[in-house]
Amino acid sequence: HMTNDILRTDYYNLSKLDCQNWSVGEEPFSSNAGVTPSRATCNPSVIRSIFSCFPSSATVELEDGTKRSMSQVRVGDRVHVGGGKFSDIFAFTHRDPQSPQRFIRLTTEANRSLTLAPGHMLPQIEGTLKPASEVSIDSQVHSADGTWSRVTSHLSTVDRGLYNPHTLSGQIAVDGIVASCYTTAIPPRLAHVLLFPERIAYLLGHSVIGTFFHQSQVHLGTILRSLIPSPLG
Repeated sequence: HMTNDILRTDYYNLSKLDCQNWSVGEEPFSSNAGVTPSRATCNPSVIRSIFSCFPSSATVELEDGTKRSMSQVRVGDRVHVGGGKFSDIFAFTHRDPQSPQRFIRLTTEANRSLTLAPGHMLPQIEGTLKPASEVSIDSQVHSADGTWSRVTSHLSTVDRGLYNPHTLSGQIAVDGIVASCYTTAIPPRLAHVLLFPERIAYLLGHSVIGTFFHQSQVHLGTILRSLIPSPLG
């Protein structure tokens, strides 16, 4: 389904990404998310990170006040989603603990830093969603305490793991900043509809899909995308 993925983004030319020399670390990343074209030899796991998720080291807050890394979060955990509200995690559409991935690190004037994939969607002050790749310096992001904070740094980094937990509310507070549970891989409204049966199953206590994808490295996002007809027919 790589063709579908490439056609769904207008801010990356995936065939030109140079993935051969990436290592864990940080380098400047322009505010308009430009990437230097090079050899067409990307690892598929790196391309998946374009569209989704958080690294293993990202943290969330549980309802009892404890913090857990993404690698420790489980289906059924009740996590902070911003403004003092909490919501259940009912499924993971990605859960890959090991492989290095390309991420963006946003830092705010409140000295909070969020590391997430370029295609992960963030709430905007005007009420829309925007992929992290398009969140430039001086943009506003939603802090977990309910305030809005200005972005002061936008960097590229490589980290390990790839996690995309889905909450019943559709949002999740990660490292003190509120993100949506959606990505550019599938339009948010469509993703919400496709996950509706799993939300109902979870609420009824019969969450088979959520448990399966929690325990494996199979990517539910890939399966959901396969349900969308290819533009090429």
